[in-house]
Amino acid sequence: MSTGAQLRDQGISLVLENAADWALVSQVNFTFWLEHVAPHEFSIEDFRIYAAANGMHEPHHVNAWGALARRFKHLIRPVGYTQSQRPLAHSRLTRTYQRA
Repeated sequence: MSTGAQLRDQGISLVLENAADWALVSQVNFTFWLEHVAPHEFSIEDFRIYAAANGMHEPHHVNAWGALARRFKHLIRPVGYTQSQRPLAHSRLTRTYQRA
């Protein structure tokens, strides 16, 4: 594994460790959403919208949302990209996924 990949993985682990309570709630909500609500192809932003509409609070750091995809890589697989609809994301590209 490259140094860049190691640093990425360490950062993801650190973000989730610092948001342990949020990570547990997100795990329950994401698993339910994936099984019962998620469209065929989705982005983590789609889950974020669902979570906010259902009372899930924001994590302490915005990177925790991106860490979800890594955490659930056994349940989802990347299939493409879409432009983010969140104004603060400045239309950046974000991955899309399907259930694994």
